[in-house]
Amino acid sequence: MALALLAGGASCARPAPHPGAEPTAGAPPPGAPRGRDGHGGGSAGGARDGGRGRDAPARGAVALGAPAAPDGGQPAPRWVGALPAAESEWCRPHLRALDDETCVVVPDAESTELLVHLHGIVPPAGASAVQANLQRVVSSAALRAGVTAVLPRGVQGLAPRGHDGWWGWPTSARAYDRHGAALVERLVEVRARLERLRGSPFRRAYVVGSSSGAYFVALLAWRGALAADGWGALSGGGVVSGAAASGARAPFYLGYGDRDSVGASVRALGAALGREGFPIELAAHPTGHGVREAYLDEALRFFRSKAR
Repeated sequence: MALALLAGGASCARPAPHPGAEPTAGAPPPGAPRGRDGHGGGSAGGARDGGRGRDAPARGAVALGAPAAPDGGQPAPRWVGALPAAESEWCRPHLRALDDETCVVVPDAESTELLVHLHGIVPPAGASAVQANLQRVVSSAALRAGVTAVLPRGVQGLAPRGHDGWWGWPTSARAYDRHGAALVERLVEVRARLERLRGSPFRRAYVVGSSSGAYFVALLAWRGALAADGWGALSGGGVVSGAAASGARAPFYLGYGDRDSVGASVRALGAALGREGFPIELAAHPTGHGVREAYLDEALRFFRSKAR
């Protein structure tokens, strides 16, 4: 497997500015649905094959680990190593920790699916309500779906003006060009370390981001620098221009609140992805900005429905 990033890459316009941090409360705003019960409308668009080799990863794309084992193989063995209980300021006590920067959710039963969740901006020091809500939501959704989840911490300083020192992800073409390669290598290494612990590769891997993380996910999918079995942009995602990189078009879920200022940008991203042949599901919910269990529930169902 080549670990070189896609040389050059397709052009990508600077995404629209995203709003601030995730809501600081542990629940949605008043009147909004709580957890996974807030389901809204949505639409789906099918993939199109334009003869550009879309059934294979983009040339130079980094896969999130070893290729999947063929169907009908033996069940994956149980973990061969134990992850320690979380002790870092980034990971909440109910999670496991791969290292000080990476939290892990391990379901009760053996899982062959991996969910990588990229957070929205979080405060610079110590535990916070933003961090607690994020990790609670992702943990609940992952355990309910029976998938292993990882929550890596982003880069300090990649946040909007007025949030100096906060943790975030590249949300513009310029920031992506500066930080993208190193972050892709880090995500690949995270998966490889987990697979060494469990003794076998994950069969499928999904990359989902919320707010700041959603903009980075859009850039990753558009540039074709990382191979994944599903993409998700929650409460965010920048408008892109030009042709996306050639290669596989994994299903892309987009979820947002109808009271969120990023709604127009998310819808525009969905339209652009659809034109480029990505199978999409676009879902609006009666809520505001932030990560929601309902989004993750829908995204995982969508990815599984499109599995080959």
